[in-house]
Amino acid sequence: MAINDLKMIGTFSELSSDQLHVSIYKSLDKVAKRQAMLTQFSHYIVENMKFYHPCWLVAFKRTCERGLFPPKEERVYAFIDAVSGYRTEIDAIPSLTDNVDHSVPIVEAVIHNERILRPYMVDLENYWNRQYVGKRPSYDREKIILAYEPMILVSLRIGEFHRSIVLDGVTGETREERALKWDQDDYHKF
Repeated sequence: MAINDLKMIGTFSELSSDQLHVSIYKSLDKVAKRQAMLTQFSHYIVENMKFYHPCWLVAFKRTCERGLFPPKEERVYAFIDAVSGYRTEIDAIPSLTDNVDHSVPIVEAVIHNERILRPYMVDLENYWNRQYVGKRPSYDREKIILAYEPMILVSLRIGEFHRSIVLDGVTGETREERALKWDQDDYHKF
């Protein structure tokens, strides 16, 4: 895939230093919070690196048969991390853009095609089906998109405390739970 064909989820919002410091502070544990002073966070940041992380966005049409009534159709959406396979339901497919910063590194997708993606989608369908008693709904995959999520890797050193934190590049929210699922060797290959 050429770099001009990449789809981005939003764009990097230039977080002000105050927003970045607050996002980092929220993700720290209690011990680190006691040692850190929010006003001096720029002294604690060792590295601040932007990168694009791959993910799959999938739109399903779920059809539930209802006996004497007409079938009920609804749209459901899924997010599947293209490195770890982490998957979850989302409310809607986020807005996508072609606005790519060519100087930002791109993480290589481990789940790089739809054939490898298929078991993850089937697992989500099976998870959703457990909510139904009786006849299970059917799923049609309407849209499958490989997109890239802007993220920021921040390395901190607060006294003896050293930690790397992954933040969403659009909102500034922490993505630590997802980052823990990435294999460290694969994660740092840019």
